[in-house]
Formats: sequence, structure tokens, C-alpha cells
Amino acid sequence: MSSLITRRHAIALGSGAIGALAAPHILSAAITTNLEIWGPPVGPSAVLAHAVKIGALTNVAPDAEVRVKVWRNPDELRAGLTSKNIALSVVPVQAAVNLYNKGFPIQLVNIMTKGLLYVISTNPEINSLQALKGQSLVVPFKGDTPDIILDRLLENEGILQSTDVKNVGTPIEAVQMLVSGRIEAALLPEPAISAAIMAGKQKGLSITRVIDIQEEWGKLNGSDPIIPQAGLAVTGSFVETHGDIIPALHDGLVQAADATLADPMAAAQAAAPAMKLPVPVIADSIKHSHLGAWKASELRGPVETMLTAMGEVDIKKIAGKLPDDGFYYF
Repeated sequence: MSSLITRRHAIALGSGAIGALAAPHILSAAITTNLEIWGPPVGPSAVLAHAVKIGALTNVAPDAEVRVKVWRNPDELRAGLTSKNIALSVVPVQAAVNLYNKGFPIQLVNIMTKGLLYVISTNPEINSLQALKGQSLVVPFKGDTPDIILDRLLENEGILQSTDVKNVGTPIEAVQMLVSGRIEAALLPEPAISAAIMAGKQKGLSITRVIDIQEEWGKLNGSDPIIPQAGLAVTGSFVETHGDIIPALHDGLVQAADATLADPMAAAQAAAPAMKLPVPVIADSIKHSHLGAWKASELRGPVETMLTAMGEVDIKKIAGKLPDDGFYYF
């Protein structure tokens, strides 16, 4: 396997409490120690790291050191949130909804990617959903967002039963199978895709993004090509103690997202230590991750479209219902 791809690069994703979140945001105590912002080992964390590097968050907590930390899998994230070791983090939207609907005090501040899913292959002729019919396709994280989205798309095309879809535990396993020629295609998120492409080059293979899943999702729903997979979420305890900094934090991330898109290499250099990925991989992935920072309520429509699809597969995925207004910080 390429030196660019190693195991450590694998990617993972009560009513009283909810009512408290809906209360007006109160001026809070200044942060004088450290401000930790967590994120996944994917594109939005590059925005977080670049925000620190360019000083976009300086005014958010002027007396504190802002640190970016990366969780490695959804289990680590959930454990950190429930134990209060993680108070501020970019999270999969579905994971935040599940916690919120179960009574855990958490709110979605913004969306930081409009989708980073693609089908990749060594065969350029597999360039449409119909072309997947009869092919072997690997998808990581069974039952999570990529798997559910793919099932809905293949079902709509009438080829779900005639496509050999296999599930694996992590993107790294899918990349290994594709590079070794054991499968025809893989549905993956960035930056695993950029890593796979670079690994393929080292083996003399041309791996390309053959299907843009965001585009296909937009066609299915008659909407813009948006899959709002992840965004910044904040716990109730953080809102109570430091809620007044959240608007400034969001504004800083808007600035950092623009700077990240303008100079992916600089953002990648800032993010590499935390994400534990090679700088060229992160830089390439930024170009294909539809990064930004949009207030959560601005993308509520696409969020609910995605969640509805998940609920139709298994209502437990969203803890029984769409989230109410209190889920959206603003």
C-alpha cells in the first residue's frame, strides 16, 4: 500500500434540556484558558485549523489559546460529547440530530460542507449510476449517510438489486480493494478519495472521480446539489457559559472557509498535524469538498431532505422524527 495511505489515515463520521437550549443567549464568562474546537479527519477540520493560523478566531477568545483537535470515529465523538470532554465540534448532522431528539442538549450552529461524496473507479466508463449496474461497489460505514444516500439513488434508478454493493468498515479498506483490483468502484468521502488517487498513481493506476454524488442527489430531489453532511455543533453547557462568542465564532469560520478555498495548500499545511494526512492529499481534497460556513437555518431545507431519506430507511437513525426549531442555533 502507498506510503500516503496507512491505517492511521482511516476515516471514520429530555424535553427540559431541549427547552433550555431555546432560551435567549446570555452574555457569558470570558474564556481565559483554552478553547478547544473538535472536528473529523475531513475537510471542515482544515477550515478550523486555517482559522487558527490566519487569526480569524482571535477576537472570539482573545485571552485564550484556540486549539483544533480531531476525533477519529463517531464513537469517540459521542463519548466526548456525553462526557462533556467535547463541547464544540464539527459533527455529522445525523449524529447531532440523534442526540438532540433523545434529549441531549446540542444545537447545530452551521453547515461546513455541502457534500464530499464521489464514486471513484479505474474504469472511466463507469460514469453514471446506470453504469454501476452489475458492477461491484464498496461503501464504508454501513447504515450511515453515504450508504443510505447510495441506496436511495440506486433504488431510484431501479438497479439497487442488480448492483453488487459491499460494505467495509473504513474508507482505507475500500481504497485497498480498489487499488488491488478486487472491486470496480468505491463510494468514498474526501479526503480518502484524494488519497486513493495519489496511491493509484504510485502503482501506475489512473483512479478518477467518475460520479458526483451531490449532483445525483440534487437530480433525485429536484433541488440544488447539496448533501449537508456536517457542521459545527455546540452543547448546552457551552451555550450557558460562553454562548455570546458563538456568532463571532461562526463569522470567523466564514472568513476562514473563504481563505481555505482561496489557498488550499496553506490550509492543508495548517491542518496536516491535526488531521494526520499528507499536505498534498488535504490540499487536493479541499477542492472537491464543497466547504464553507452557512448558518444552519439557511440550509434547513436540504438538512430535512437528507434526514427524511434516512428516516424512511430507519426512523431510529434520527431518533424518531425531524428536529424542531430548537435544534438550529440560528
